Amino acid sequence: MHKLIKKNEKWRIIKMKKALIIISVIFFLNIFSQTAYINIDDEVLRDGPNGKKIGTLMKGVEVDQTEKEGNWVKISVQGWVWKQAIEFGQVEEKEKDNAIESASPLEFEIIKTQPIGDRTTEVQVKIKNVSSKIIDSAEVTCKAMNKAGETIEFKKHFVIKKSAGGLNRQDETFFTYLLDVDYYEVESFSFRLGAIEYK
Repeated sequence: MHKLIKKNEKWRIIKMKKALIIISVIFFLNIFSQTAYINIDDEVLRDGPNGKKIGTLMKGVEVDQTEKEGNWVKISVQGWVWKQAIEFGQVEEKEKDNAIESASPLEFEIIKTQPIGDRTTEVQVKIKNVSSKIIDSAEVTCKAMNKAGETIEFKKHFVIKKSAGGLNRQDETFFTYLLDVDYYEVESFSFRLGAIEYK
């Protein structure tokens, strides 16, 4: 009977140890894996602290923090992409014309802005330091902001060379946007290059 009590006590101790391990693991995961949300527009995603840029995340995207290092946090994010947008294995980097080396950061210039009707603003813009000779296609986001610096409208424009929607010249690439916003509410515009493919 005495041995049985000791055996039961051992089992109790083992169970308590297991419970403590489980609680410790849950506590550890709660500390190092926290759900958060991106709180600024177009946050740069890097392959390490202050490392190479590998993408961008839109404001409001839900992420999980898994590690922390100084002012940097490692995150994981879940989502869906178009099937044809992914490739298995290492993606081979296309050779780029030497001219593209001068295109970072890209220089945008607004050619013309004008109201069209009551609630439409036309914006014509060009990329100054990328030759259209080497661009096969490009996606540029145009943002319209009010006096408070708030984004009140944005549009992505996907242009294929010599197609409707974009006028391409030898040394400059032009884009035209029709934004669904009152011309007189807009204080400023900003532009950002997204997907781009080269010849």
